[in-house]
Amino acid sequence: MDRGRQYYGIGLLLSGGFFTAIIGVLVHFTNERTFMDVMGFSQVVRIFIISPLIVFRNIKFIYKRRTTFLISLRCVIGALGDTFLYYSYTLLPLGDATAIYSTNSVFANVFSVFIFKRLWKWRNFASSILCIFGVVIICQPSFLFALNKHFSLNYKGIAAVIAGSILDSLSFNFNNLLENVDHIFITTFLSLNTILFWVLTLICNKRLPVLGFAGCSWTNLLISAIGLVGVLNVIVVTRGFQLVEAGPGSVALCSVIVFGYIFQLFTQDSSVRFVSIFGASLIIIAIVLASSNSVHNKSENSKGVTEDISQSVSGKESTRNDELQEAIESSELHVLIEKK
Repeated sequence: MDRGRQYYGIGLLLSGGFFTAIIGVLVHFTNERTFMDVMGFSQVVRIFIISPLIVFRNIKFIYKRRTTFLISLRCVIGALGDTFLYYSYTLLPLGDATAIYSTNSVFANVFSVFIFKRLWKWRNFASSILCIFGVVIICQPSFLFALNKHFSLNYKGIAAVIAGSILDSLSFNFNNLLENVDHIFITTFLSLNTILFWVLTLICNKRLPVLGFAGCSWTNLLISAIGLVGVLNVIVVTRGFQLVEAGPGSVALCSVIVFGYIFQLFTQDSSVRFVSIFGASLIIIAIVLASSNSVHNKSENSKGVTEDISQSVSGKESTRNDELQEAIESSELHVLIEKK
């Protein structure tokens, strides 16, 4: 990957954070539906929007066995992680779930080093820790800032959001290995898996999805908007993680917290606080640190590859010269022997 592709990937992930923040604002107004139904119906809308792209782009569906296995792992794990995350939103305050979920940047770096055998880079871990501090300062989770002494933790919700963070971190790393796979295909497969988990949730709860047209027409419009923005979000995030490593990419994706805080100032008439601005600044610094480190390492790797190629070429040339010199010497010796 060259430097331009790295910057392009970081830009895609930042735009993914922006789209995710918009989805959060839209979901906030869908009070008539359960969160799982909003997620499921929005995925159905995604499929309808993506279908024409699949037809007109003539997307390839058949890959090698290893690539197909990686695509399946990325989509199943990613859909399961999103389902756990959505479920945690029904059990925890949004600030608690967001703060815990931000640990996915640390998990992504750990998995990339110990499972996917990438080089250990201290800047990636430093930017991840810095990002977590920024998220905690902005969100102020109740398990750290609770004023009520009788506050009790919802361990089921905490377990769900941690599971979502770990699974998404794995899916980001698997996405790094799918650079040559069309991101529209991955997006479609991911949406289909998410719909499957939604249907399984409905079966386990023994209920049907709430679909109304009279009293919930405004909600239906919001769900359609969530599906439309969700398509853009998944496409740019999927493509972004094809170009950027999972650790720095997950830090860049945490920009959703900054965008969400900005939207909250306008939609809920919240007051500007110095602490929140400080937390947003920490997240921005972490994103800049992770992005610059990723681009720097990629440029060094490409430079090393170029040097290895040049050394290999020069080595081959010197070998050819030696062989030519030996051939000339042997021919001269043969001529002397014939003269004698």
